[in-house]
Amino acid sequence: MHFKQWFSTAFFHLNIFALQQIIKYNIRMNNINLYSDFIYTRKVDLDLEELRTTSHFMYQFIKDNFQENKDDFDGQKTVTELLYNKYNLLLYPLPGLHKLYSAIKETFHSCIQHKYIEEPYQDYYIQCWLNLYNKGQFIDWHTHGTKDFDSWHGFYCLDVEPNSSTTYRVNDLQLEVKSENNLIVLSKSGEDLHRSSEWHEENRPRITIAFDIVPAIKLMESGNYQNLNHWIPI
Repeated sequence: MHFKQWFSTAFFHLNIFALQQIIKYNIRMNNINLYSDFIYTRKVDLDLEELRTTSHFMYQFIKDNFQENKDDFDGQKTVTELLYNKYNLLLYPLPGLHKLYSAIKETFHSCIQHKYIEEPYQDYYIQCWLNLYNKGQFIDWHTHGTKDFDSWHGFYCLDVEPNSSTTYRVNDLQLEVKSENNLIVLSKSGEDLHRSSEWHEENRPRITIAFDIVPAIKLMESGNYQNLNHWIPI
C-alpha cells in the first residue's frame, strides 16, 4: 500500500474513532443507558400530572370517536392499543405533548447517531399512541415490523410504578427492563420480542405512551396511503 493510501485509511479510522468517542460522550451527557447493545433508556423530567390529565382525556376521546364496538377488552388488549392506527397522539395540541415529542426526538437522534455511526441515516417519521391498562391487563409478546424495515419502537413510562417492567427476548437472551415514571425506552424494531408485566394496582391504570419511528421511504413503499397523515417528521 502506498503511503498516501495508508495515510488516508488511517485518517479515516482515526476520524471514526474520534466520532465514536464524541457520540459516546453525548449519550452519557444525555443520560442515556444502553443495555445489551439494543435497548436504550433515558430518564427525562416531564410534568407527570399534566400528562396524566391529557392521557385520561384522550382515553375517553379515543373510546368515543374511534371505537366501533363496545366490547370489554380485559386481558391482553385495550381500546387504545387496538385503535393505535386510528390516531397519532402527538398531533393533539394538549398539555404536555409538545414537551414529550421534544424529549422523544432528542433521545431518538442521540440513539440513532450511536447505532449508525459509520453511515448516514434517513428521514424518519413517528406515529404515537396511548396504552392505558387496568388491573389484570398486560401487553403480550409481540414485535414491531421486521429487522430489514430499519424502524424503531419505544415508549414513555407515564404511570408505571411501583411494580412494572418490560421483558425482551433477542435470540437466546432475555432481559427485563424495570419501568420507572419519566423513563423513555427505545429499541430497534424487529430485533426482539417483548411483553409488559401484568398490572396489579386496583385504583389507577398503568399508562405508557408508545411510538413507532419508520423511514419515510418505507412508509411510501408500504402502499398504505390511507393513514400516512398520521405520521409526522422526527
